[in-house]
Amino acid sequence: MVEKILVTFSVAILSVALLMLIAVFQPTIFQSKMSQSTTTVVHAGPPTNVTGIWACMITFSKKINQDGNIFISGEEESLWSGTFEGISDDSFTKTMYLSNSMTYNGQIDFIGKVNNKIGTLVILFLCKGQRKDGSWVFGQWWILIGTGDLANLHGGGSYWGWWGSSLIYTGQIYFE
Repeated sequence: MVEKILVTFSVAILSVALLMLIAVFQPTIFQSKMSQSTTTVVHAGPPTNVTGIWACMITFSKKINQDGNIFISGEEESLWSGTFEGISDDSFTKTMYLSNSMTYNGQIDFIGKVNNKIGTLVILFLCKGQRKDGSWVFGQWWILIGTGDLANLHGGGSYWGWWGSSLIYTGQIYFE
């Protein structure tokens, strides 16, 4: 099974490398195809700075202890204020390592307003910190997709604070 995965991965890498070589040595092929395209070019709007509070309340978690490492999966409900105004259901995986470090990642399903535009967003978040509860964490977030008036919203940024209390988020967003 592992050999099959490695072969598939190797073929994919070789295919990408071949396409890159063709693009470098035969740019006229791509230029002529692109000149025939009827696609409308869309330009991104100017970036907007964002800031606010992400207040989380864990509603469910499952904990597994393995060789001194702790693995937690769970869900939380969050309240957003600032540039992002609304609520979210978040799912996460938290790993607390024996070495006293911790990683945390998950998905935010946001419903609300951003700069007075209404819709939903799916946001990816990652962070790290110390193993103990209530520790200082620092992470990053990225908008993956949106609906409604937020369908063409893109961006990302950072967040930080004491885990288990409100977190501060900052970043930049832009509409296409």
